[in-house]
Amino acid sequence: MAKVEKKMPYVTPDGITLQGKLVTDTTTGKAEWYAPAPLGGYAAYPTFVSETTDEKDNYDWVPHTDQSLDNLTKVTIPLLGKPAEKAQKYNTAGIVDLFVETDAEKLSDQIAEQMKDSNNQVFKSFNDVRVQSIEDEGSDDDKKKNLNGEDDTTPVPGATATAEEQIDALNQIKVLPDIDINDPNFSGLRYPIDIDFRTQDIIAITVLTYAKTTFNVKDGKVGFSQREFETGNTVILPIQSGIKDQNMVKWSGQEMSAFQAAAAGTSLGMATGDVKEAAAGAADALKSGGVKDAIVTSLVEKASGATGLLSRLTGAIANPNLELLFQGPELRPFSLSFFMSPRSEDEAVVVRKIIRFFKQHMAVKRGDNGIFLKSPDIFRVKYETNGGVEHGAINRFKECALVQMSVDYTPGGSYSTYNDSKHTMTAYRMDLSFQELEPIFADEYETGSRKFPKMSQRPPAIDEIGY
Repeated sequence: MAKVEKKMPYVTPDGITLQGKLVTDTTTGKAEWYAPAPLGGYAAYPTFVSETTDEKDNYDWVPHTDQSLDNLTKVTIPLLGKPAEKAQKYNTAGIVDLFVETDAEKLSDQIAEQMKDSNNQVFKSFNDVRVQSIEDEGSDDDKKKNLNGEDDTTPVPGATATAEEQIDALNQIKVLPDIDINDPNFSGLRYPIDIDFRTQDIIAITVLTYAKTTFNVKDGKVGFSQREFETGNTVILPIQSGIKDQNMVKWSGQEMSAFQAAAAGTSLGMATGDVKEAAAGAADALKSGGVKDAIVTSLVEKASGATGLLSRLTGAIANPNLELLFQGPELRPFSLSFFMSPRSEDEAVVVRKIIRFFKQHMAVKRGDNGIFLKSPDIFRVKYETNGGVEHGAINRFKECALVQMSVDYTPGGSYSTYNDSKHTMTAYRMDLSFQELEPIFADEYETGSRKFPKMSQRPPAIDEIGY
């Protein structure tokens, strides 16, 4: 596939979200971002285009033409963005007059600087989606030419066309209701509404659609293909107290008696073809001092139902060879708690929408025939500082599911509402319990997330905490 088109929101330096699209040419590796058109659809010409650098995975982004930023700041943003604090500057006299000229020029300069900053969240997200598009849809030659190495996708062996068709059929089940994760009603949600996320450390929670994966054999590798998520709206909240993480690995104490070890060793010898040596080894073990008496005592225990005879008669027990052995990875859970007390009617609307945002997107989706249920949406959670840079002194998260949500409507202990049209509660406490979709792997501290490359950012620096 030569060109891949993905929905890609763009957030201006002053917090206006535009739901555009990113088109990536997998053959050349270059990409273009198109702004939404005021009358629907997308602009005929791109606003930003990628410009290659020495690093194949890190393109710069520049305006398509000299007029690209003017069109964005004087036409598209006034018609589609309209931040409330600038409402008095709009009129209906003409398109160009909808935005104050000096403000448009200032915003153009800010956008140009934003897209030059490789640490900016928008800049990184554009590059992530460009890389993901090439990895998902590009040929092996495209990946070798435009990325640093071949795709790390590793399907599972034994997949047949029939199995893939069945999985694809399940993923095509019509879901009711079809929730739009880019619903404009949930765009630009932040609490407090005047939070300055360019200077204040914040937590950003973005909704993603849960996507299918495929399995197959490729180049002797075993695993699953990468999931392709659609990125939706983002809620911005202040970082609360009590933040913590918990990394876990599953270990378990395991025992193996001398008799079990001898039997296992004999079986291994027979399996490898050395039957004579295996039998001789077992015979020598039976001749060892005390082994014969221990076997007799064990048989007496089984016959009589008594326990502890060996210890009672000899003051010894069979060595259990107890050892702590690795059993597997664990999926990390984590919880976030937010206290929200609206200070105005506008902020009350935002708080109600934030609560609904999480309730609606964590809900199970129902098929139209009632036979199947599909996965809820999932979330990307990030601590950010300096206007979108991932926080290096707090843990990172992988993509995660919201497994439990609770809302306390009377956190102060008494029922109290405002006298607005909805009788909004004077305060809310929202508790969110997440669990990551996949474990943490050691190599991801060096390479970033392999499973979700378009969602991950740069690997953590050596002086950062990372996952």
